[in-house]
Amino acid sequence: DQAIRLVDDLTPLQGKTKAALQVLQQLQLRRRRGVKLAAASAPQPAAAGVRPPRRISQPSVLVVLPTRDPAVRAFRNLPRVDVIAADSLNVVDVLGHQYLLASLSGVEQLVKVYGPPVAPTAAQ
Repeated sequence: DQAIRLVDDLTPLQGKTKAALQVLQQLQLRRRRGVKLAAASAPQPAAAGVRPPRRISQPSVLVVLPTRDPAVRAFRNLPRVDVIAADSLNVVDVLGHQYLLASLSGVEQLVKVYGPPVAPTAAQ
């Protein structure tokens, strides 16, 4: 599944929530109105003290943008969408969302803050 999506630029959204929703729909990160989700199987009884898994009706999206990006306004009003500055990204936020959407400038800022990726070395 393509859980990470990279886009060239999100600044043309100019802070418009409707435009941000259209971007999510085009990237298939948000279902369109009138499209029904597949029926879920019957819930299984939970063991004592164990919470049953939460059923996700809409995918949750984490949008990674550089600081002070005007696209923040466009995404922050959408339900099940969280926006985070690239220099504040952490593992808990990434694992807590179904999809990650990042702009190239956001990825560039990630590399500046956390450093370039390290290639694995062969064990000797």
